[in-house]
Amino acid sequence: MSTGDAAMKKPWVIQRYEGIEDISESCRQLFERSGRENVFLSLEWFRNFIATVVQKEDCIRIYAAGRKSDSNHVMGAIVLWRQPRKTGVLSPYILQGLSNYYTAYFGPVWQGKEEDIDEFAAALVGALLEDRREWEVLDLRPLDSESPIF
Repeated sequence: MSTGDAAMKKPWVIQRYEGIEDISESCRQLFERSGRENVFLSLEWFRNFIATVVQKEDCIRIYAAGRKSDSNHVMGAIVLWRQPRKTGVLSPYILQGLSNYYTAYFGPVWQGKEEDIDEFAAALVGALLEDRREWEVLDLRPLDSESPIF
């Protein structure tokens, strides 16, 4: 069964949040659990990053995913940001992971079953493609190459 077939069999709901303070309680709990395993994926890290690095004209976007059958239970999420064009209309909008050179690790937060991770990744990619008008370059560095989602 291909990933597309699997996604049709067990559909996902992607919720989009425009700020870290807007996330649902289930999403907050997901980040709290992941933060116990990796400080670079904790709410505290993202809040500090937003407070010290992100400018007010930047856009924060959190994509959170859950099964359609239980969309209130978030199983995975990723935190991204988009800065305004740097040098005029010919410079691209870059949607990037909320990370920089101080971030040793970046990637989606995942607390679901390992066998569901491909479906989650496919749903996340689908949501990013739906929002394609908002960005021209997608930069997820430094995505951990040891992560199961990689």
